[in-house]
Amino acid sequence: MGFVRVPSGRAARVDRTTLKKTLFKRGIAGADMQFGYVFDGTVLYTPKVLGTAEAAFTMVVEDTVAKIPRQVVVKLVTALDSGSPAYVAIYNLLLRKCMFQLGLLEMGRNFFDPVAAIDIPAHRLTLWPGMVRDIHSSPRRQDAPVCGDDSQSSSYGLCAPGNQRLGEVLLSQPERFREAVKKELNGTIVMTTYNRKTYHIDDIEFDKSPQSMFERKGEQQTLVDYYRVVIV
Repeated sequence: MGFVRVPSGRAARVDRTTLKKTLFKRGIAGADMQFGYVFDGTVLYTPKVLGTAEAAFTMVVEDTVAKIPRQVVVKLVTALDSGSPAYVAIYNLLLRKCMFQLGLLEMGRNFFDPVAAIDIPAHRLTLWPGMVRDIHSSPRRQDAPVCGDDSQSSSYGLCAPGNQRLGEVLLSQPERFREAVKKELNGTIVMTTYNRKTYHIDDIEFDKSPQSMFERKGEQQTLVDYYRVVIV
C-alpha cells in the first residue's frame, strides 16, 4: 500500500505508519466502506478485495496535519489460501493490537502491565509484570498447525526522574559531565509518566532548552508550551 502527495510533479511517499493508518481509515470511512483489516505499515490484509492485479485501488484523502490532499494507492498482491503461512503474521498483528487495547505497554517484543507495577523504594526500582506472547506455526503437530506461546515475564527499571540522574552525574563527575551523561543515558529506554509511553534515547542535545522552538502542525512552538498542553 502506498501513500503519495497528490499536487506535485514528484510524488513524496509517506513513511510514518501511524499516518498511513489514519489516512486509510479516514478514506474508507469517507467512501462508506466499513470492513475489518490488519495493517503492519507495509502490507494491508483485508477480507474485501480492493482493486485488481491490473488496476490499483486509489482514493484521495485530506491530510489534516499537513493540510494537503494525499493519494492512497492499494495494489492487490494475492489472495491468501486457508493454509497460508501469512495467517501467522495476521494472528500476531491482531494479538499485538489486543495487548494495546488491554492497556499493556510494549518494550522490545514483550508487553508489560504498568498498573500492576511493584515499587521497591529501598533500591529505587520498579518491577513490571508482563508476558511473552507469540503465535507461530508448528509443522510437527498436524492437529494444531498454529500454536501460541504464552509465558510470563517481568521487567525492572530504575525509578528515578531524568533530571535527578543528571544531577547525580553532575555532582559525581562535574569535569566530564556531558561525556558521563551520554554514557549513562544513551541507548536506554525511558518512560514519560504523563502518557506512559516509552522512548529510546539515541543522543542528547546540550544546546537545546525548554525554550527551544520546533515546528508542530505548521507553527513554531517552544518545548515548554508543548508540554504545558499535553500534560494538562
